[in-house]
Amino acid sequence: MRWIAFTLTLVAGFLIGLGGTRLAVTRLAEGLSQRIGGWIFIPRIGAAELDPYQRARMFVEGFLPLADGEGFFLRATRDSNGHTLEATCTYMLEGVMPAARYWSVTVTDRNARLIPNAAERYGFTSAELIYPHGQPVRILLSPVAQPGNWLPLAGEGAMTVTLRFYDTPLSASASVIEPGQVPALIRQECGA
Repeated sequence: MRWIAFTLTLVAGFLIGLGGTRLAVTRLAEGLSQRIGGWIFIPRIGAAELDPYQRARMFVEGFLPLADGEGFFLRATRDSNGHTLEATCTYMLEGVMPAARYWSVTVTDRNARLIPNAAERYGFTSAELIYPHGQPVRILLSPVAQPGNWLPLAGEGAMTVTLRFYDTPLSASASVIEPGQVPALIRQECGA
């Protein structure tokens, strides 16, 4: 009888510990990030002294950030109005980009996999984009072909848009980014 109580206690302790760890890595680590409109910014994510909860979350997600001082990223799972990003919708990514020598934008599914599409285009870089110097960036994300800076979407379901900034003065010191320093992600329309 004692071994049954011991085994149940051991199993309960294991399950409570596992549940607490999962909560700490997923829910509590979200408190380390900042929301800027639809974007999520995690200050100093590449720093050597990174919080252990955030380090564990990166391990679980399989994410490898840029080192502190090399750059930073912004990730959006919601548009500027708070709606979940869907691959069947059309979005305008428009506005000023933070100062950086080079940046890129990619679209992935919720599992961080590139979304296959007929055009075989999965992102843009600052070197490929067409826009007049000093003007705001405008990129249309749509399942329907568009003229200009078009990033194709395909399939159905939720998606993530990631902006990566390389060799930027903000990467080593930024702890807060103001909304006027990042582009808006605005839903235009949604298809079936």
